[in-house]
Amino acid sequence: MVALAGWMNRQQQEAIEYLREENRIMRASGTDRMDQLEFRNATFNAIGESLWGLMTAMVSSMTVLVVLLKRLGAGEQMIGAIAAIDGGILILPQLLGVYLFQPGRRRKRLLVIWHMVAFAPSLAMSAVAILLADRLGPQATRWALMGCFALPLLLVGAVVPAWMDWLAWLFPASIRGRVLGVAWAGFALAATGGQLLAGWLIERYPGTGIYAVLYLAAAAISLVSMAFYAMIREPHAEAPPSPRMTTREIFTRFAGSLKDSNFRAFLIGRILATGGFCMLPLVAVHFSSAGEGRLDSGTVVACGGAMSIAMAVANLVLGRIGDRLGHRLGLITCGAAQVLTLSLLLLPGSVAVCIGAYFWAGVAVGGAIVSHSNMLYETCPHDHRLAHITIANIVLSGPLLAAPLLAGAAAQAYGTGPIFLICLALSAAALAWFVFCVREPRHLEAYQHNLI
Repeated sequence: MVALAGWMNRQQQEAIEYLREENRIMRASGTDRMDQLEFRNATFNAIGESLWGLMTAMVSSMTVLVVLLKRLGAGEQMIGAIAAIDGGILILPQLLGVYLFQPGRRRKRLLVIWHMVAFAPSLAMSAVAILLADRLGPQATRWALMGCFALPLLLVGAVVPAWMDWLAWLFPASIRGRVLGVAWAGFALAATGGQLLAGWLIERYPGTGIYAVLYLAAAAISLVSMAFYAMIREPHAEAPPSPRMTTREIFTRFAGSLKDSNFRAFLIGRILATGGFCMLPLVAVHFSSAGEGRLDSGTVVACGGAMSIAMAVANLVLGRIGDRLGHRLGLITCGAAQVLTLSLLLLPGSVAVCIGAYFWAGVAVGGAIVSHSNMLYETCPHDHRLAHITIANIVLSGPLLAAPLLAGAAAQAYGTGPIFLICLALSAAALAWFVFCVREPRHLEAYQHNLI
């Protein structure tokens, strides 16, 4: 047994050295270009993600839903709960997804169908609730909208780790930053159009009926988006090489991830950054509230388009840089953008300040998407990336749930100013942590097997 263990360890080390050398040669020779199948899959991925961005923007939880709930009489505490639902509830069911969507030939089909069943009906239900608002009354309508917002996120949350693992398997690390960056840039650009269209329609049609139209259109777009994902062609008959595991083996991989010091440092930095940006839904409240610098609802929604433009730029630039230099630099850039966003929010309100705040928020959010995802992939210290992604998301779920709820309650009691100051301090701490405490995974031998 000792001899066998030694032989297996030698084989593993030889494999790591081989992959490291292959990755070095690939980078040095400039063969990090996509082959025909990878280009085809990247194209369909980008189209699907772009349509998903258009859908999301037309019923944006950060602007459209906030404005609608404000119109129905919601307070800051309910609005603050939006970010908690958006980030926290999405993560809670992910442990279930480890069992439902383990690698196999049927995984892509299950992922697509699950999205279609979870999202489109709930968006249609939101439209029905809006059309029945006069009968239901403002309070019942508010809670119906919150329920229709939370339910699909709860269902889709189960697929998030598997979806991330599937994309990581489709595209090697040498091109992954660009592929995901282009897709999420498409998401952001389409979202820009969606934000501008939604703002224009809300301004032109002052009743609540236009919100029902937006939700019905979003339901149809979500189905078309998933149709493009269904056309992605996997490179092998069998899905990724990660083995199906028992409950005990999965929890062993969870423990293996959490024992890794750099992975723990990465999680701590992300928790600080998440706490520093828990105020994002309150930005719309801040600029649309009574007082000096108050903006009308349509203007706030339209200004939110600057966030989508910045997300596109950040995804493209930081995705490309991450492929070459590693994705830790992207996290540092996002931390700096958070600090700048919150600094702007402390200035007197105006259209220029609103656009600037949303723009730098877009850099922070967009860059964090591509940099966080790739850092998460590359910090996996073992052979089961799906379990690694899941435990990371579970650890982050607590702050994602608690911070926005606390921010909303505090904003209702004390106003948005003190909340922005606290978030500024947390964002500055996150920036310093990424600079001094998190190391680039590509420079550490333990992660070399994740570079293909």
